Amino acid sequence: MALHVEAGVLLLDGAVHPVLVMAKEIAQHHHERWDGTGYPHRIHTTEIPLCARITTVVDVFDAVTNDRVYRPALSRAEVIDIIKKGSGTHFDPHLAITLLDRLDEFTHIQELVDSEFKEGGSASEAPLTVLRKRLKGR
Repeated sequence: MALHVEAGVLLLDGAVHPVLVMAKEIAQHHHERWDGTGYPHRIHTTEIPLCARITTVVDVFDAVTNDRVYRPALSRAEVIDIIKKGSGTHFDPHLAITLLDRLDEFTHIQELVDSEFKEGGSASEAPLTVLRKRLKGR
């Protein structure tokens, strides 16, 4: 599992475009934990780049709200409990609270992305473009 961090960093090494530089930061630090017990560098709190802290909490949200081969998606109550328990240890507490405060919005976006994936997307537009249009229309 830890090798995908190194692979992502190597893949994006030398990137100069700001989006790719941020992607490298995410790849490198999205398994760090707020309390410093993560990997690969065991950095903590605001030493972890904001983009990686956001990715960490959203990645866990995505992982626990979707079916996996080894378990079904967890209930809303279980998801809330995981995010609450991880606040201040696994996750930046401000970001954990923000996710929970906007849980309906996160769920709605997830449903839109799932729907887009199932429909195969638009041949002429990128999925995020289609998603943005749908969000504006709601």
